[in-house]
Order: sequence, then C-alpha cells, then structure tokens
Amino acid sequence: MLAKIRNIALISHRGVGKTSLAEALFFKAKKTDRLGSVDNQTSFFDFQEEERKRKTTITSKLGFLEWNGCKINIIDTPGYLDFIGEIKANLRVVEGVILLVDCEGGVMVGTEIAWKVADEYNIPVIIFINKLEKEQADLQKAVSSIRKKLSPNCVCLFLPNACGPSFSAITSILKQEDPEKEKLYELISETDDILLEKYLNEGSLSEEEVMRGLKKGIKTRKIFPIICGSALKEIGSAELLDAIVNLIPPPEGSTDDPLSAFVFKVISDPHVGELTFVKVFSGKLEGGMEVYNSTQDIKEKLGHICYINGKARQDISSIPSGDIGVCVKLKGTKISDTLCSPKSLVSFPKIDFPEPVISIGVSPKTKQDQERMSNGLHKLSDEDPTFTSRYEVELHQTIISGMGELHLEIMLDKLKNRFQTEVIVEKPRVPYRESIRIRASGEGKYKRQTGGRGQYGHSLIHIEPLPPNSEDEFIFENKIFGGAIPAKYIPAVEKGIKECVDKGILAGYPVKWVKIILHDGSFHEVDSSDIAFQLAGSFAFKDAFSRADSYLLEPIMDVEVFVEEEYTGDIVSDLNGRRGRIVGIEGGSIKALVPQEEMFKYSTTLRSITQGRGNYVMRFSHYEEVPSHLANKIVEEKQQTR
Repeated sequence: MLAKIRNIALISHRGVGKTSLAEALFFKAKKTDRLGSVDNQTSFFDFQEEERKRKTTITSKLGFLEWNGCKINIIDTPGYLDFIGEIKANLRVVEGVILLVDCEGGVMVGTEIAWKVADEYNIPVIIFINKLEKEQADLQKAVSSIRKKLSPNCVCLFLPNACGPSFSAITSILKQEDPEKEKLYELISETDDILLEKYLNEGSLSEEEVMRGLKKGIKTRKIFPIICGSALKEIGSAELLDAIVNLIPPPEGSTDDPLSAFVFKVISDPHVGELTFVKVFSGKLEGGMEVYNSTQDIKEKLGHICYINGKARQDISSIPSGDIGVCVKLKGTKISDTLCSPKSLVSFPKIDFPEPVISIGVSPKTKQDQERMSNGLHKLSDEDPTFTSRYEVELHQTIISGMGELHLEIMLDKLKNRFQTEVIVEKPRVPYRESIRIRASGEGKYKRQTGGRGQYGHSLIHIEPLPPNSEDEFIFENKIFGGAIPAKYIPAVEKGIKECVDKGILAGYPVKWVKIILHDGSFHEVDSSDIAFQLAGSFAFKDAFSRADSYLLEPIMDVEVFVEEEYTGDIVSDLNGRRGRIVGIEGGSIKALVPQEEMFKYSTTLRSITQGRGNYVMRFSHYEEVPSHLANKIVEEKQQTR
C-alpha cells in the first residue's frame, strides 16, 4: 500500500501559479470536470471567502487524486511570507515538494524562503517552471536564476517547442541533442559508480538507467529535475504527474506496526467542529478507536475520520500508514501533537514555528462582541501557532501578534466572518514606568471630624531611588521607633503607598525602583484607623514623589536583524532613525537596542528595504529614560485620557 501513495506540497512565491497548477493536475487526472480558476473564483482549492476576495491562497488546502494506480495527496500552500508557518507545518508530512518558478520573473524571494524550508527538512524537490505562454517568458533566464539562487544541480527533463504565446508542447530531453542532456547524464552518473563507469566509457545512458539514477539523485537531493509548462494551458501537467509517481519516494513505515500519527493542521468548521489533519507514519488510524496523545498526555476517542478534497469530505473507515486524512471533533488535540497506541508510546518533534513579529491592539466594538472576540481569538490561535492573542492587564488591552500586517488583517477578517465579531484596531500601548532621581521627603496627614468618632492618620517618609532595572523594584522599610505609629497601622501605611506605586503619579504608569522609609508620624488613641493611615501613606508618597525629580522610562528591545550584507547600510540607517543604538554587526547579523515604541510595524519596513529577504527577532532587554521632549508629550496625552 505504501508504494501506492505519494505525499507532495506545492510551494513558491505568491502569484507564481501553485493553485492554478493544482487545478490543472486535478483536471488532468479527471478528479474535477472543469478547470477551476482563481481569477474567476471557481477554484477547487481557494474556496474561502477571504481567498476569493483577494484572489490568493491564504491557508493550505489538501486534496488527492489517482494517477497510474497511485494515490497522490497534494497540499497547496500560501505564497505570502506572512504564512511561512503553514509551509513549515505542511512540509513535515510530505516526501516531496513541487517548487514553482515564474518563467518571466525567475526565482523570487518567497520561492527562496520555501526552498530553504525544504532544505531544512531534507525533502526531495521537483521544480516546475510555469507560465511559458507569457509574452516575456524566457526559459534560459529562468533556469539560470534557479541554478544561481537555488542549486547548480537543477536540470531540465523537458524542453519547450517555444517560449511565449506560441508555446504549445514540451519534449523529453532524452529525445533531443542538447547540452542539457549531457548535464543530466553527468549528474546521474555521479550518483552511482556503475553508471559513472558506463557514461565515461560510452558517453550515454539508457532510459532505464536514467530513471534509476534520477530516483536515487532526487531522494538524496543531489539532483533537482526541472519540468516546464503552463498550468493555464494544461501543458506539462501529465509529465509532472508521471514524475511525482516515478521519482518522488513513497512514504516509509508499515501498517503492521503500532500506530503513530502526527497532527499538522487544525481548523474549526462552524458546521462540523474541529477538523484535525493527520499524517499516519505507522499502523492504521480507525474510526472509533481510542488513541493516546503523547504530547498532551491525554486519551482521545476517535469519531468520524475522512479524506479531504478541497472543501469536500469523504467519510472512510481508516487511514493507513503513509496516508493523510482528517479526524473529526477531537477535543484536546492541537497542531504538532503526536497520536499513538497507548501500548506503544512515541512522540514526534514539534514543528518549529517562527515567533510572531508584529503586534496590534484590538477591542470589541460592542459589549456583546467581548465574549465572541475572546473565543474567536482563542480558536484562531489554536489553528495557527504563528498567531497569538493575550490580554495585558496592566495596559487594559488585548494584543494580537502575527507574521505581518496581511496576516493580522486576514485573521481579523476570519474573526468577523466566522465568529461574527468586529473589533477596533489600536496601536499597542507601551508599558512605560515611572521613577525618581533624588532622595526626598514627604508628609501625609488625614484628619476628619464630623461628630462622634473621627479619622486620623499621619505619616512621614523618605523616598530614595534604586538602580534602574535592579531586581528590587520596591522596598518598604519601617524605621518607626518609640511608637509614633502603632505597629498595627504600619501595614496600612504600606498598603496606601503601594496602591500609589501601582497606579503611578506622572502618567498612570507603575512606579519602579524606589525605596520608601517610614520614619515618623502620629496617631490618635480613638480616631486612628487602617483607612486613615492608608490615606496618610498615599498622601505622603505623592508629596515625596513630587519633590524627587521624577521621570519616565520606556522598554528597550534587544533586536537582531538578519539580512544579506548589501542591505546593511540601509538597515543601520533605519534603526538609527528609530532611536536605536547599534551594538554589533557581523556578517549578515545586525544587533541593536531599540525602544519598543519605535518598533511598531517594523516587519513591514524590513520587508520593503530587503525585498522580503530580511527577518528579525526581538526580545525585551531593559528600561531606559525617555527623552524629555517625548516624555512631556506622553504625559500630556495620558493626562488627557485619565
């Protein structure tokens, strides 16, 4: 059975024609009765509302067809860099990829990044040069781009009769006398000593020897065959299907072994519930069986299982080893989880998803939207680990993070369309801090007399600065001697001060790195109380803080940018413009310290500067004083909203 299964993914830069090629393959295999079109919104794969509106793939789709007695599972992946997480997830469950290249544009950045993921996973690659019917199509230029940017071991298996509007057919390189055939023979002969000896002696190889060498070379990633064609004109699709069956290795494993399966995708269907996409690596997944989720340490009872073809579901009784299918309504299973037999435990490595690089704030438009927003964001983050949401209690703001502006925009579209929730988008609030520069003293007295028992509390304090970013953010020291304030009221004074510290004085941000010394005060035998000393403590703190030369601090981020060296100057200039300090440049790595406030939407700027070839990581480093001209503006704006 394993020999009759092929699992492949289509990868490339956006707009190169992955979905159109998938449509052509399905039509050629008679899996569909018409050739779907992305532009005409009749695509078999791009059926989601967001995709039809944008005319582009934004989430991976699964389908299968039969060709020459072999079942081929095909995963169509998004081409936008915002969805690199989808590519990393899908390539974990395939034995081969079809990498598309535009015959006019050559290898573009999205194709390079997808190639690197395939290289990271050590997956065999077949390259399909698409759009040979285009006016500016140039096969020689495209092949040169492939060999320069991807690998010199890429070789054409077919050549076209022409490039441009007159393109109508491709012919096997084995039937032609062309330098490309000599390159093919040379690459193949390097995979096998016997083939090398024959080629050196005879100068040629038989078709059977070529196929044998190609299989070995593809599996070991020493040869990357190129097939050219046109998805729009359905040219090259039969040859590509033949290559998938004959050259891509079948999955390994055995149906007789204990069950092991890997979850690579989870989506929430409003009509069916959770759909969990799995690749079975060994054994067999059967409806109704109990499995063990070794990642979550839970047992799951399987209900319906099915194959997916675009948006259509086909119920089945089991998923054999090597195959890909879907489990319906699993309760606790997430992406990257391992399912196995309770009697034979196994755990696959989790998918190494990239960290989100851009964040925005969101709030529900109405009170009724609040719960739907929370539930919807939780579901969406379960489906896409590169999308996260969290509520920042201090900032009173929900923050969502993702891989780019488009990624977040599409997630909010999904929130609106699937969960009927609209939100207001906001800039993420920055967690500023307040502190002081000098030692100062303060006095607080609360006295109230309204007939009967009154209220009285009186405290005197010193306030001292602690080193910024030190482990001790707040110290309260009681130096009352002689009973000026009874011991039972000391905690009340501290509580009053701490409430002020947490709420802030300057602009409503927490006060950090201060030491409070309570050194004197007075009380009344009858009128003193906890509440009176809480108020006295808060008044004393405000008084001392106002005399201690207070200032505002901002979070500084440790940023590392990875770019090709030709972009170094532009990146450094941009970071300097963001009040950044460059702390190191080595090869293609630029390290800098940059205020968090200045990093909003940086991922978009970085892509623009580097044509999408740059990426970065960012983590919190420490706090620093905000320049006075900016601090005044922040304080004024905050006071207007308080």
